[in-house]
Amino acid sequence: MELAAVGAAAWGLPAAAEAARRGYCVTLFDRYGPATVLGSSGGPSRMRTAVTAPW
Repeated sequence: MELAAVGAAAWGLPAAAEAARRGYCVTLFDRYGPATVLGSSGGPSRMRTAVTAPW
């Protein structure tokens, strides 16, 4: 199954990661690119890398 998650912040990224862990083919969309200071969930404690390999 395929799933699109819109927003890679505090809720979208973990939801996309869990869906991928469960076997979904996930595409994650976010307004800004990775590691931006423009997002609402910026800061050093946030996940900054994209996962492209299957779980």
